[in-house]
Amino acid sequence: QCAEWAGLHIPTEQEWEWAARGPDRRRFPWGAAWPDDASRANWGGKVTGADHEPTTLPVDSHAEGAGDGRSWCGVHNLCGNVAEWTSSWFAAYPDSDFTSPYMGRWVKVIRGGGAGDTAWLVLRPACRNYVGTGPSAPPYPDSRFQWCGFRMAAYGVPGRDHLEPVLRRATRPRKLKHSDFSPEHFTAMVTRNWASPGAQT
Repeated sequence: QCAEWAGLHIPTEQEWEWAARGPDRRRFPWGAAWPDDASRANWGGKVTGADHEPTTLPVDSHAEGAGDGRSWCGVHNLCGNVAEWTSSWFAAYPDSDFTSPYMGRWVKVIRGGGAGDTAWLVLRPACRNYVGTGPSAPPYPDSRFQWCGFRMAAYGVPGRDHLEPVLRRATRPRKLKHSDFSPEHFTAMVTRNWASPGAQT
């Protein structure tokens, strides 16, 4: 709802991984090597606050060597700091026969890792960090986790960010099915109808 209010969206799992790994499918946002310190990522409790506990950093900054940990497209903190919710429901990868009782419209996929995570395996952008721990796991949409946040993104096509909320409201009475609509099919229409006055369409 916060993203909808801002006219943005929570990235899908695919969008998040593309921003983190890019066209060359990097192992980490900055490349292939994992640092033992916090020079590229806020992880393992290496950045602490006044109480000597792990702490987070502003999303567009880094503790040391500004920019060292940015992804191929300049995004900060996709590895470490806080894990991030995506808008994608947990499902098998294409061509995979993996099954889980949590698949379907039950839990959301979480990507990245937090400031307290110590294993680089969990911090890899390709890792689905969706299980969680404690009584609130797995990550149902209304769950809260100490080291999990979210970021918002915008589509380059004007009006595209408004399409999913509109479809969700239109299908809420259950008279129409969400699967009956193709966002790609309606994008041009939404862009034309929501263009600013005087804009070229």
